[in-house]
Amino acid sequence: MEDLKFSSANEALQHLADLTGKSIKIAADKKYSLNVTYSITTEESAAEGDYAETGFEEEGKEFDSLYEMIDYMINEGASEASNSSYSYPNTWYSTVDPSYDRAYFEKGEDKQLSFHPEGITKEEGQIIFDSIKKGTNLAMDPDDSDEFDMREEVFGDSE
Repeated sequence: MEDLKFSSANEALQHLADLTGKSIKIAADKKYSLNVTYSITTEESAAEGDYAETGFEEEGKEFDSLYEMIDYMINEGASEASNSSYSYPNTWYSTVDPSYDRAYFEKGEDKQLSFHPEGITKEEGQIIFDSIKKGTNLAMDPDDSDEFDMREEVFGDSE
Protein backbone atom coordinates (compact mmCIF):
# COMPACT_ATOMS: atom_id res chain seq x y z
CA MET A 1 0.00 0.00 0.00
CA GLU A 2 1.41 3.39 -0.99
CA ASP A 3 1.99 6.10 1.59
CA LEU A 4 -0.61 8.84 1.17
CA LYS A 5 0.40 12.32 2.31
CA PHE A 6 -1.61 15.49 1.90
CA SER A 7 -0.85 19.11 2.68
CA SER A 8 -4.30 19.77 4.15
CA ALA A 9 -7.34 18.04 5.55
CA ASN A 10 -9.43 19.37 2.65
CA GLU A 11 -7.06 17.77 0.14
CA ALA A 12 -7.31 14.45 1.98
CA LEU A 13 -11.10 14.64 2.11
CA GLN A 14 -11.24 15.41 -1.61
CA HIS A 15 -9.07 12.35 -2.32
CA LEU A 16 -11.36 10.23 -0.15
CA ALA A 17 -14.40 11.55 -2.05
CA ASP A 18 -12.73 10.68 -5.36
CA LEU A 19 -11.95 7.13 -4.17
CA THR A 20 -15.43 6.43 -2.80
CA GLY A 21 -17.41 8.29 -5.44
CA LYS A 22 -19.36 10.00 -2.67
CA SER A 23 -19.87 13.71 -2.25
CA ILE A 24 -18.11 15.27 0.71
CA LYS A 25 -18.83 18.92 1.47
CA ILE A 26 -15.70 20.93 2.05
CA ALA A 27 -16.07 24.47 3.38
CA ALA A 28 -13.03 26.04 1.78
CA ASP A 29 -13.69 29.69 2.54
CA LYS A 30 -15.99 29.44 5.54
CA LYS A 31 -16.01 32.45 7.83
CA TYR A 32 -16.93 32.16 11.49
CA SER A 33 -19.06 34.78 13.20
CA LEU A 34 -19.30 35.69 16.86
CA ASN A 35 -21.58 38.08 18.74
CA VAL A 36 -20.07 39.43 21.94
CA THR A 37 -22.50 40.81 24.50
CA TYR A 38 -21.82 42.47 27.84
CA SER A 39 -23.56 42.97 31.15
CA ILE A 40 -22.58 45.47 33.79
CA THR A 41 -23.51 45.01 37.44
CA THR A 42 -23.14 47.72 40.07
CA GLU A 43 -23.84 47.55 43.79
CA GLU A 44 -27.15 49.31 43.18
CA SER A 45 -28.25 47.03 40.33
CA ALA A 46 -27.18 43.92 42.27
CA ALA A 47 -29.36 45.04 45.20
CA GLU A 48 -32.29 45.23 42.76
CA GLY A 49 -31.38 41.83 41.26
CA ASP A 50 -30.73 43.22 37.80
CA TYR A 51 -27.98 44.52 35.53
CA ALA A 52 -27.18 48.20 35.32
CA GLU A 53 -26.58 47.85 31.58
CA THR A 54 -26.51 45.18 28.85
CA GLY A 55 -25.77 45.30 25.14
CA PHE A 56 -23.52 44.30 22.29
CA GLU A 57 -19.78 44.73 22.68
CA GLU A 58 -19.26 43.49 19.10
CA GLU A 59 -21.82 42.18 16.65
CA GLY A 60 -20.91 39.79 13.84
CA LYS A 61 -17.16 39.72 14.55
CA GLU A 62 -15.68 37.54 11.78
CA PHE A 63 -12.87 35.02 11.93
CA ASP A 64 -11.13 33.12 9.15
CA SER A 65 -11.03 29.86 11.09
CA LEU A 66 -12.62 28.05 14.01
CA TYR A 67 -9.18 27.99 15.63
CA GLU A 68 -8.96 31.80 15.43
CA MET A 69 -12.44 32.25 16.95
CA ILE A 70 -11.74 29.87 19.86
CA ASP A 71 -8.38 31.55 20.47
CA TYR A 72 -10.11 34.93 20.66
CA MET A 73 -12.73 33.64 23.12
CA ILE A 74 -10.14 32.04 25.41
CA ASN A 75 -7.90 35.15 25.31
CA GLU A 76 -10.89 37.34 26.21
CA GLY A 77 -11.57 35.16 29.27
CA ALA A 78 -14.41 32.86 28.18
CA SER A 79 -14.39 30.03 30.69
CA GLU A 80 -18.00 29.04 31.43
CA ALA A 81 -20.56 27.47 29.12
CA SER A 82 -24.26 28.27 29.48
CA ASN A 83 -24.99 24.54 29.81
CA SER A 84 -23.25 21.74 31.69
CA SER A 85 -23.20 19.67 28.48
CA TYR A 86 -23.16 20.88 24.89
CA SER A 87 -26.59 21.79 23.51
CA TYR A 88 -26.63 22.67 19.80
CA PRO A 89 -27.20 25.50 18.90
CA ASN A 90 -28.12 26.97 22.28
CA THR A 91 -24.78 27.16 24.07
CA TRP A 92 -22.93 30.40 24.67
CA TYR A 93 -19.86 31.15 26.76
CA SER A 94 -19.13 33.77 29.41
CA THR A 95 -16.31 35.25 31.41
CA VAL A 96 -16.39 34.48 35.12
CA ASP A 97 -14.10 37.22 36.37
CA PRO A 98 -15.05 40.85 35.76
CA SER A 99 -13.10 43.05 33.39
CA TYR A 100 -10.62 44.79 35.66
CA ASP A 101 -10.75 48.06 33.77
CA ARG A 102 -10.99 51.69 34.82
CA ALA A 103 -14.78 51.50 35.41
CA TYR A 104 -14.29 48.54 37.73
CA PHE A 105 -11.88 50.39 39.99
CA GLU A 106 -13.40 53.88 39.78
CA LYS A 107 -17.14 53.11 39.68
CA GLY A 108 -17.37 49.57 41.00
CA GLU A 109 -18.82 48.31 37.70
CA ASP A 110 -18.51 44.57 37.20
CA LYS A 111 -18.47 43.98 33.42
CA GLN A 112 -18.81 40.45 32.11
CA LEU A 113 -18.72 39.28 28.49
CA SER A 114 -20.70 36.54 26.76
CA PHE A 115 -19.73 34.96 23.43
CA HIS A 116 -22.38 33.67 21.02
CA PRO A 117 -20.99 31.69 18.02
CA GLU A 118 -23.14 31.97 14.88
CA GLY A 119 -23.49 29.67 11.87
CA ILE A 120 -21.47 26.77 13.26
CA THR A 121 -22.11 23.08 12.76
CA LYS A 122 -22.93 20.78 15.66
CA GLU A 123 -19.41 19.28 15.42
CA GLU A 124 -17.77 22.71 15.45
CA GLY A 125 -19.90 23.65 18.45
CA GLN A 126 -18.69 20.57 20.30
CA ILE A 127 -15.07 21.55 19.58
CA ILE A 128 -15.74 25.05 20.97
CA PHE A 129 -17.47 23.59 24.05
CA ASP A 130 -14.62 21.17 24.76
CA SER A 131 -12.00 23.89 24.16
CA ILE A 132 -13.61 26.35 26.59
CA LYS A 133 -14.16 23.66 29.23
CA LYS A 134 -10.49 22.59 29.02
CA GLY A 135 -9.14 26.12 28.58
CA THR A 136 -7.14 25.13 25.52
CA ASN A 137 -7.81 25.39 21.79
CA LEU A 138 -8.66 21.95 20.40
CA ALA A 139 -9.41 23.08 16.83
CA MET A 140 -6.94 22.38 14.03
CA ASP A 141 -4.66 25.36 13.49
CA PRO A 142 -4.90 26.32 9.80
CA ASP A 143 -1.40 27.79 9.94
CA ASP A 144 0.08 24.48 11.05
CA SER A 145 2.32 23.54 8.14
CA ASP A 146 2.75 19.87 9.08
CA GLU A 147 1.71 17.43 6.38
CA PHE A 148 -1.59 15.68 6.85
CA ASP A 149 -1.28 11.88 6.76
CA MET A 150 -4.70 10.62 5.69
CA ARG A 151 -4.28 7.04 6.92
CA GLU A 152 -3.16 8.10 10.37
CA GLU A 153 -5.68 10.92 10.87
CA VAL A 154 -8.72 9.40 9.15
CA PHE A 155 -8.20 5.66 9.51
CA GLY A 156 -5.97 5.49 12.60
CA ASP A 157 -3.38 3.57 10.55
CA SER A 158 0.15 4.90 10.76
CA GLU A 159 1.89 2.25 8.65
